[in-house]
Amino acid sequence: MDASDTTPPATTGTASASSPDVESSEKPSECTSPAVEATTSVTASQSWPSPDSSKAAMLHCWVKRSIVAQTHLQEDVAALIAFWVLSTWFQEALTVRPCLLITGAAHDAMVILRILEVFCRIPVRVAEFRRGDLETLNRGYQTLLMLEPNLDNRKAALLGNLTNSGFGVVAKDRYLDCSKSRAIYIGTNPATQEIQNAINITIAPTNAEPPRSPTWLQQVVNHLPGHLANYRQANLNKVRLLEFIPSGVPGETAAIAKALGNCIVDAPELQEKLIDLMKAQGGQ
Repeated sequence: MDASDTTPPATTGTASASSPDVESSEKPSECTSPAVEATTSVTASQSWPSPDSSKAAMLHCWVKRSIVAQTHLQEDVAALIAFWVLSTWFQEALTVRPCLLITGAAHDAMVILRILEVFCRIPVRVAEFRRGDLETLNRGYQTLLMLEPNLDNRKAALLGNLTNSGFGVVAKDRYLDCSKSRAIYIGTNPATQEIQNAINITIAPTNAEPPRSPTWLQQVVNHLPGHLANYRQANLNKVRLLEFIPSGVPGETAAIAKALGNCIVDAPELQEKLIDLMKAQGGQ
């Protein structure tokens, strides 16, 4: 997983037009090349990708590298976001559905939300949030990507409560189970609001030009969602049974780490990386 001379996913049956030397400056590090098939969903009639293509370490690596390639975020921050992305594919198996809380410049936050829209499970972007919208948003969407730069205490408390499975709201005389994965942009001030079970991401200001998209990125965008679907189908029952214990991580941070770690199947070294990142998050 740490080899730096690998190439990005390629469509099955299509040879690379560039030599390794030409492409090496744009290769994402730490990823092993999967043989990606042209599939965006899993059906009985479709063949599966190569064995490594739909494994946790591979998927996490490509999501992380895609984030780094399109933003100025540090790799550890992108890695934490990638863990959250994987968790959106296993929401019904989780007791806690962590919230990704983003602060910083609005433009940079929009870039991150667009990236998340590609890789999260059944996402929708939402400008602002009203309690009355919960019934509509509950119809089929699994991951909510929200803009809330003026989030108040009441909304923050409600959204925090809805990170816990089994909690819902009463709307129009009906009970709605509205616990879902959410990524929320809350503005420029990281101390504005606190939300229960939140992973806090702060985008540092920069005057740098936007990154130039590498040649491999579009292939990843086209094919990685299919591999994420494969990973979910293969491991949903396993995730339901896992009892990952994040040692050395206290309190609420441990609950978040446990939820994210349970979604990492057969990759103990990746779970160790998660613990290190969550310890740093807890310290902050």
